[in-house]
Amino acid sequence: MVTTFPVQTISRSRLLRLAESAAFCSVLLFALNAWICWRLFFLEYPQYFSSIEGAFISIARYALENWPHISWWPLWHCGMPYQDTYVPLLHLAVAAVAALSGFSAPHAYHLVTALTYSLGPVTLLLLLRGLGATPASAFIAALAYSLFSPSTMLMPAVRMDAGGLFNARRLQVLVEYGEGPHISSIALLPLALLAIHRLLDRMDARRLALAALSIAAVLLTNTPGSVSLVFAICCLMAAQRVWSPPSLLRVMGAGLFAYGIAAYGLPWPTIRTNLANMERMHAGFSYSLIRAGLVLLLLAALAAAGWGLGRLRTSLYVRFGSIYFLAMGSLVLAGLIFSFDIVPQPHRFQLEMEIGIVIVMAAAAAAVFRASPLPARRLLLALGLAAAALQISSYRAHARQKIRAVDPVSRSEYATALWLGENMEGRRVFTSGSTAFWLNVFNDTPQLTGCCDQGMPDRFQRPPIYLITATGSPHQTELSVLWMQAFGVHAVAVGGPESTDSYKDFRFPQKFEGVLDEFHRGAGDVIYRVPQASPMLSHVLRRDEIVWREPTDVEDVGEVRRYVNVLQDVSRPIAAFKWVANNHAKIRAQMARDDLVSVQVTHSDGWQASANGKPARVLRDGLDFIVIEPDCEGACDIDLIWTQSASATASKWISAFSLLLAAGMLVLPRRRSPA
Repeated sequence: MVTTFPVQTISRSRLLRLAESAAFCSVLLFALNAWICWRLFFLEYPQYFSSIEGAFISIARYALENWPHISWWPLWHCGMPYQDTYVPLLHLAVAAVAALSGFSAPHAYHLVTALTYSLGPVTLLLLLRGLGATPASAFIAALAYSLFSPSTMLMPAVRMDAGGLFNARRLQVLVEYGEGPHISSIALLPLALLAIHRLLDRMDARRLALAALSIAAVLLTNTPGSVSLVFAICCLMAAQRVWSPPSLLRVMGAGLFAYGIAAYGLPWPTIRTNLANMERMHAGFSYSLIRAGLVLLLLAALAAAGWGLGRLRTSLYVRFGSIYFLAMGSLVLAGLIFSFDIVPQPHRFQLEMEIGIVIVMAAAAAAVFRASPLPARRLLLALGLAAAALQISSYRAHARQKIRAVDPVSRSEYATALWLGENMEGRRVFTSGSTAFWLNVFNDTPQLTGCCDQGMPDRFQRPPIYLITATGSPHQTELSVLWMQAFGVHAVAVGGPESTDSYKDFRFPQKFEGVLDEFHRGAGDVIYRVPQASPMLSHVLRRDEIVWREPTDVEDVGEVRRYVNVLQDVSRPIAAFKWVANNHAKIRAQMARDDLVSVQVTHSDGWQASANGKPARVLRDGLDFIVIEPDCEGACDIDLIWTQSASATASKWISAFSLLLAAGMLVLPRRRSPA
């Protein structure tokens, strides 16, 4: 007995320390979530082609195959700066993984998102431990976040969509809806909050650099995640009741530093474009004083909640969880119950709302456990373990149902993409629905649509796109053809009843029958030829033939019709157009001195041109296309080069300087400053 008692004591002590170890709990949580989504690590093409992830994979594939020449994206919306497609961090990470592993872009995308899904509860655990939660409370919260979706309990519509109260909503959003960037930003968010918490506790160079880097990571991953981070930081400050000017300056300084790091991937022109498109994209949202006032009122409520909970002497992590639930729940429920969107797409914040809920639930469970006598504790522990085992089994079954591979050959999206890639020779096409999402996963066929309307550069693309897909009268069909000709479209793919296209955006799929010649029919899709006299994107025109005024609506086609009639004139000389690089085109044409060149590529600050070696003026027309004044006569050789705007160039240098500064601050010797 004398010899065994110390051994048993030491053994129990070690087990207790191991159970309380953040590293051990992190590995356990990661392993559990990875086991749940295990198939995702090996998935290439998912069963859900309705998912938007096809667009994200396209962005990563383009970077993989064209690095480092990715500044201009020619595949969507008549061309756009690469940063306007989507904030780039996740896609560049996917491209890097694909390059290092040899995996395809789809496989690498699912591998990366499986990792971020599995890391979400781990980073939540680390945040809660950093906020002072006991090891048990932090682990219970992270385990609950891994195995329970409170939004299915609070919202019947979500419960129905998820297929039941105990199904994995977070996994469903990732796999079925393709919200890889959002899920990844949620995994990064707790790390940013932990860094801000440490910065508020004590200011030094390393903590400031870590806070800036972690905030920048969220900014560069997902826009809704960035919005939720702003609210989360406000909630953390309310929970800590730190509204003093020094604290505000620390947070604001970290935020400005973070934007400096992220500036090249998120330059001001991109932010401006995204903000301008928000109202057009979301019918329930508009910029208004009412919404600004409601946001200020919500922030005041968060501060009041922090003050009240502080008076009750609740733990910091409980205060944060409660206030964060209040913030995210207010956004979500205002949209759900009152149909009033305080921010764009508030329903997407339900996953962040769940973080607040599980923190409060875990705190309550830990308090009940501590207050219970030993027999009750054993019973509660047994019930908890049994519930966790049942949920693991349920989540695994749900994951097996959701994560299923499909052969893309069985999909009309693949068949249509294959035909367009083999036959259109790089000419622009019009697709819609899931075909538009997945077309550029398979090839580089440029399309008028694509994805991610928040970055749509043209001010007048959305109305014609709606006209083409949603209307069907003879007059509207004639206008649809006219607009496609104006935008340089050479073919339109229409999904019929037998198509596997998930959305079938064409409400009148027969509208072009007898109007346009049929290029191809197969897999339920019909591809029609859009008449174009020239296969080129460049055209020689006189000044009075350019569309200088932006149309007021799709019926305002006086100048557009004149422009198209000129493009269809086969007697006009062809202006040969060829991309020699992703951001560099060469044009060759016979021209008169006063002729202009209309290029059906989106005008953006940063395009430069030269004609026969001399600088040429670059203008914008009413359709947002490029117009070149070559000022040459006879044979004219034009170089059109995208060099990025002055603000984007400045953003590049700001990011480089900020990253170097952050790196220097991380390696500096520690110097403590007053708190």
